Amino acid sequence: MSQHVAQPNEKQIEALIQIGSYLHQVREDRLLSLEQISTQTMIQARLLRAIETANLGQLPEPIYIRGFIRHYADALGLDGMAIAAKFPLDAEEQAVRASWQTSSTAQLRPI
Repeated sequence: MSQHVAQPNEKQIEALIQIGSYLHQVREDRLLSLEQISTQTMIQARLLRAIETANLGQLPEPIYIRGFIRHYADALGLDGMAIAAKFPLDAEEQAVRASWQTSSTAQLRPI
């Protein structure tokens, strides 16, 4: 059985470069090590390092990356939800909004 692993897109790479750089800078400004953040967040230091360096090849699926970003930012005292929301997910870009005209409700007619 083969599993399809989505390839990172340009928007994800660009966002992770910006987010990772920002988190790295804040962490260093606060004189915290990756090991300290790792202990606090329960996220492996190698994954935190991969976020800081925008190494998507070392990271899991985008939904998990977003969660890691949120916890990492929270551990630094930042607004984790807002920062994590800047990392795009494939599903958001491919989502198609259903039209009410094609729904089964639009087909109903009064008796």
